Amino acid sequence: MPGTQTSGGSEHAENSGPSWAPVAGLLVVCGALAASIRSVAAPISDTDVWWNLRIGEIMSHRVWWQPAPRLSTFATATWTPSEPLPDVVGAQVEHWWGLPGLAWLYGAGLAAVLVTTYLAFRRVGDVLPAALASTLTLLALTQSLTPRPELVSLCLMPVVVVAWLRTAHDLVPRWWLVPLTYGWSMCHGFWSVGAGIGVTVAAVLLISGRARGAEAVRLVVVAIASFAVVALTPAGPGVVLEPLVVRARSSYIIEWYRTDLLTPAPLVVLVMLAGTVALVIAQRRYEPVRIVLLVIGAFFVWYSTRTVSIGGVLAGVLLVDALQAVLESRGAPLRPVRLPELGGLMGWSLVCLTLLAVAVPRTSDSVAVVPTAFDGRLDTLPAGTVVFNNYEVGGWLSWRHPDLDHYVDPLADAYSVSHLDHYLRALDTEPGWQRTVQASGARVAVLQQAAPLSRALEREGWTTAAESRGYVLLTAPGPG
Repeated sequence: MPGTQTSGGSEHAENSGPSWAPVAGLLVVCGALAASIRSVAAPISDTDVWWNLRIGEIMSHRVWWQPAPRLSTFATATWTPSEPLPDVVGAQVEHWWGLPGLAWLYGAGLAAVLVTTYLAFRRVGDVLPAALASTLTLLALTQSLTPRPELVSLCLMPVVVVAWLRTAHDLVPRWWLVPLTYGWSMCHGFWSVGAGIGVTVAAVLLISGRARGAEAVRLVVVAIASFAVVALTPAGPGVVLEPLVVRARSSYIIEWYRTDLLTPAPLVVLVMLAGTVALVIAQRRYEPVRIVLLVIGAFFVWYSTRTVSIGGVLAGVLLVDALQAVLESRGAPLRPVRLPELGGLMGWSLVCLTLLAVAVPRTSDSVAVVPTAFDGRLDTLPAGTVVFNNYEVGGWLSWRHPDLDHYVDPLADAYSVSHLDHYLRALDTEPGWQRTVQASGARVAVLQQAAPLSRALEREGWTTAAESRGYVLLTAPGPG
């Protein structure tokens, strides 16, 4: 009957949600994308960029299975490069297009993070839930959205988490996770978290009885293979153990300190987790995998500033999943990504990156934070001159002045724990600091003006040769 068909069509349109929702959701994502890329049009200020560039320069002229490069004679610890691919790419981009090219690459990385996060979320949620969750996730990642190889992890983490969440639903082994993890392990150390989540989900499915027999075997093989395949990278099995090296030095790296939960990014994660818990309780969806992932997300946001981003991704995935469950309970099924949606998102990304390419030659052809005014004087020093420096400027010294021998840099993995301890004690002029400086053989120092060591060296007769951006260049008394 015609009347019945009309009624059915009307009900389907109503259940699919308001017609403005997809457009509004896509506009939210595009707005967040534009704001993120706009923030890149500025001088590079992250101090880790420089040692990444130096490592990339070295590794682009050698085979990766050789011993890890050393940026200083004081870097005596054994370590394994965990970011060779992005380091080499970054160094090559800087070689071709200078600092503006590096800034544009950073903008492309931010775009990739938001686009991959949104498209991954669309695998489990409709446009509006995915847009809301991906925008909140972007806010949760703000402490980690820096021009570092970590951007690769922030692109891949949502993909992997969503893949395992869908595996928990359909029990289909996603074998592509194995080669994905292989490539990820040559880009950033958070691959171990992605592989660990896979092992956790597989274990929960096995213990809860959701997966049995051949199904369970296949899922366990995917999870274990994602770990084992990493040992076959050019860097060798050392990549598997590298997270333990980082953990041993976490007390010397500020971003590995315990999270201040009252700062904006962790608060966003906590709001997403709380919202998800409320939705789970309201719908009584107590699936073991989701509960375990909620606990893991809460742990990571608490554990350290560095891992807030992991908690943010987990919270975002679980939030969009819970929101979609609400929509489906009201008769609104998940609509797949359509070509107009994908084309609009990609087209807008291209427009933003094109505008960024026009802007960066004027906005990003300089360096922020580091004392570049010292470069002329440092260039005149003989090769091999030891510079006792603040940790923050070590990366700049390694890249801009590779012939000098700096005392420390942010690549903490390459330094022994005792060396880092001596450095911090000397910086605070604790007992024995004179022996540390003397043993280094330094005749030049680049330190923060406010550092106790700066004032102590001046009292010992060191001379202030220059000042710039809160740093002081000191020279030792006596000949040379």
